[in-house]
Amino acid sequence: MKKIISLVLSVLLVSVFVTGCSKKPAAINDGFVLVSGGTYKMGSNDIRVPWGYYDHPEHEASVSDFYISPVLVTQKDFEDLMGYNNSFYQGDDKGKVVQEGEDQALRPVEKITWYEAIVFCNKMSAKMNLQKAYYMKTSDSEESYDESTWGNPPDKSSEKWNSIGWNKDANGYRLLTEAEWEYAARGGAETQFNSAGFNYDDDDVNDFCWNDKNSKLRTHQIKLKKPNTLGLYDMVGNVWEFCWDWFDEDYYTKQAASEPDACGPSTADFRVVRGSAWDDYDVSLSYVSRGSSSPHLSSRRVGMRLARSVPVNKKAKKNKAKKSN
Repeated sequence: MKKIISLVLSVLLVSVFVTGCSKKPAAINDGFVLVSGGTYKMGSNDIRVPWGYYDHPEHEASVSDFYISPVLVTQKDFEDLMGYNNSFYQGDDKGKVVQEGEDQALRPVEKITWYEAIVFCNKMSAKMNLQKAYYMKTSDSEESYDESTWGNPPDKSSEKWNSIGWNKDANGYRLLTEAEWEYAARGGAETQFNSAGFNYDDDDVNDFCWNDKNSKLRTHQIKLKKPNTLGLYDMVGNVWEFCWDWFDEDYYTKQAASEPDACGPSTADFRVVRGSAWDDYDVSLSYVSRGSSSPHLSSRRVGMRLARSVPVNKKAKKNKAKKSN
């Protein structure tokens, strides 16, 4: 009898051990879209607008798999997590009020700085029990992922806040790189049209984008326009979106722009914004249009969208590297 009990316990222990070792990470129920990575032609050689040279030249870019939110961060999302909402488009002023039939809380958050966007990402990661992606350098050898120790986001450029770094192995929330943003806006495929299948010179641009012709010069509730082929809403129009990258107007002319998972220069004065806004005219509505914003300044034309990295199997990656050598 003792032998039977001992055998049963042994089987149970082995079962628990095997199950525990092979158990996959729990799925993150946030509705994000998995984008399969690839190589594509980024930018354009066609000068559409006076500032179009920022988009030049067209060059090869490649990105790894990543997750992206199908929608912009809303005012409700931001206020629920941060405890405040400084968005311009709220209130009783006629130019600010929500369009009839739309929900104020579901308009995109704007009038936030890049610094605030980074704090929001870390707070959302903590809320979802994910590893925070961003840290601040507290010394040459120390990094703090605890945004509560960083102090309040400053209203002027800060060496301390500009030292914020990105742990690319973290599975928490983050901003898209510029290369990821354009790849997703294109639907993950190279095309002369946007991934929704229309040309921005065509009349049906209004079916997909809030712009100066149909927005009544204000933001609008998310998901009211058609999505692109990946199911992503408002990738163009409504508000510009902060990216991780520092902005360099000549970046596309440099070899670094074609490196795998490129994420901009190491430092600059401005951060990249992509996607156009509610007041942009149709010729500038494009997945290749590049903009910039000081990280400490906010604008009623700029908001944010979240992304997550796909966890990398480091052991498999290491073995693959050994085989290639």
